[in-house]
Amino acid sequence: MPKKTQSNKQRHWLYTSEACTNCHIKARCAAAKQRWVTRHFEEDVLNEVADRTAANPLMMQRRNGMVEHPFGTLKRRMDGGRFLVRGIQKVKAEMALAVTAYNLTRAINIPRTKQLCKVLAI
Repeated sequence: MPKKTQSNKQRHWLYTSEACTNCHIKARCAAAKQRWVTRHFEEDVLNEVADRTAANPLMMQRRNGMVEHPFGTLKRRMDGGRFLVRGIQKVKAEMALAVTAYNLTRAINIPRTKQLCKVLAI
């Protein structure tokens, strides 16, 4: 099918064909005058990731155990994950501060760091 148009907002291509109007199986395919087919800009990559995940389900379990915990902690600290500012630059800065605070908290909670803090306090 030839590309007819694209939607940058929804990030997909729209395909259609004029052959739909004269097709003898159109009733099984589309109720409208012609059928529109959508394809995401990055559909190849999305399919590759889905295939990789389906081939190795333990990968998602490991990811959930390692990666999702920090994001849950950040959401809890940020009052449900809502940003206090508006605008991409300000949100990036707020997120950077939240991640830095999380990393510092993790570093301080390492047992050797507590001992180091006691030594430095003397």
